[in-house]
Amino acid sequence: MLLSLSGIAVGQITHPNHNQATLCIKTSVGSLFDGVELSPGKDSVQCITVTNCGDSVEIIKASVGTTDYILSQKTSPPLQPDSSFTFCLTFHPKTIGSHQAFLFLDYGLNLKYISLSGTTPCAHLTSLPAALSFDTVVIGQKSVKTFTLTNDGDYFWKAGAAYFFPDDGTFVIQSPLFDTVPLAPHESRIITVQFAPQTAGNKSTTITFPEAGPCGNALQIPVSGSGGCAYLTTIPTKLSFPIIAVGSRDTLLVTVKNIGSYLWMPKTPTVTSPFKIVTNIPNTFAIRLGDSLLLQVEYAPLSSGSDSAIITFPDAVPCGNTIVIEVSGKSACSILDFYGAAVPNTLPFGKSKVSIEILNFANFSWTPGSPLITPPSSPYTVISMIPATIAPGGQATLTLEFAPKSYGEFIAKVTFPNATPCQDSSVSVDLDGKAISNSVSNNNTNGFSLEQNFPNPFIATTSFNYSLPKETEVKLAVYNMTGKLVKTLVLGRVSEGQHRVIFDAHDLPSGSYLLILESGSIKLSREIILTK
Repeated sequence: MLLSLSGIAVGQITHPNHNQATLCIKTSVGSLFDGVELSPGKDSVQCITVTNCGDSVEIIKASVGTTDYILSQKTSPPLQPDSSFTFCLTFHPKTIGSHQAFLFLDYGLNLKYISLSGTTPCAHLTSLPAALSFDTVVIGQKSVKTFTLTNDGDYFWKAGAAYFFPDDGTFVIQSPLFDTVPLAPHESRIITVQFAPQTAGNKSTTITFPEAGPCGNALQIPVSGSGGCAYLTTIPTKLSFPIIAVGSRDTLLVTVKNIGSYLWMPKTPTVTSPFKIVTNIPNTFAIRLGDSLLLQVEYAPLSSGSDSAIITFPDAVPCGNTIVIEVSGKSACSILDFYGAAVPNTLPFGKSKVSIEILNFANFSWTPGSPLITPPSSPYTVISMIPATIAPGGQATLTLEFAPKSYGEFIAKVTFPNATPCQDSSVSVDLDGKAISNSVSNNNTNGFSLEQNFPNPFIATTSFNYSLPKETEVKLAVYNMTGKLVKTLVLGRVSEGQHRVIFDAHDLPSGSYLLILESGSIKLSREIILTK
């Protein structure tokens, strides 16, 4: 048998029994893929020619014991004497390192083998910087940094997944790697790493790339950082409100200062009712070293007594550096009284003023707010409340107007809404006013008189007398009960003495009317009733 590769004879074996096959294997070297280097995923193909140097027909079987080498055909066709067949192999490395194997040729009872010796180089990787160091990051917040990964080799490299050790979720690679897209020779790629500490203290880990490991060139990138707490102070540490009235409100300011060495994002603090945080803090707001946040706190008690609460900042809690601002306040009821609520008798369509003195016996100022009159349809109107805020031990004058539109008694009530939450201090002033027919008996004032009409009630016409002590200007008119002028009976200068007037009401509907005599400051009235 003659062994040959590329036509160069390397050996010959002769057997006297020609029933036994004789092969000639032509090869220029003693092995295939000697010195061939391939990166993972690449292919190299080499072939070997087998010649039957015997006298009988032979079938050659070939095999290789690894998946890094792939045979084009595992069995030759029936090989005639002095004929040849070529087996081709593909070097297809799947891992990094040396790939040693043999090609086995089996014919009859004989076995020949050829050495296979391809290699896959190691990953020659570098990173810049060689170590990644984060500054102090507040617990619960995030920071990102990058490093550049470079393939210094002259072949493609597939990174695979990177590993952190230890891996507790503190560090995370954000940017996608290249599990499916290899890193080309001399190519660089930016890798983003996120640091999000959940506890205080120093943190460290190492990033490794497993596909670079088998050759002793495993790339390891140390990563470190520190989780920081919110080092804050407040001025004052206790917020105490002065005593205020129930239903009123007051605001105070507290300063929150960052005395740490990094930014701090406070977000929204919490406090319980009746206290309220008035300052709006955006989620993106940050306090730098030495800077302060001015926090406005409101106190609006709904009942009397003492109140207390604690203002906390949720993002400062994890480090045991919880900011606690104690808030307290005391609310009291308005200790009030009044006098001078008598309402003078008033003629219909006349007006009278009522003055009521409101006294504050509490040891704090009280703002009563706008007084309320119930029922609102009553003939009472608030003119003024002076002053609007009553000092401790002081008083204010409430002025009302009583303007009835008809005869009768008018009962109403004045209340102050800011005094109502406390049952022992609700100011309620009763008003009782009367609208009368005349201001004196016998309907006679300084010689002026207006007598009742006759008949009364009347169907169509009625008459009445009035007297004047001297010649003077007179207005004698009829009004309906809403105060609207219906008919003028006398208007002008009238002589002294008694005068008689006949009133014709054919064109008026049934109902009650007011007959009013006016002369200077004198105003006399009678109610007359028309029936049809």
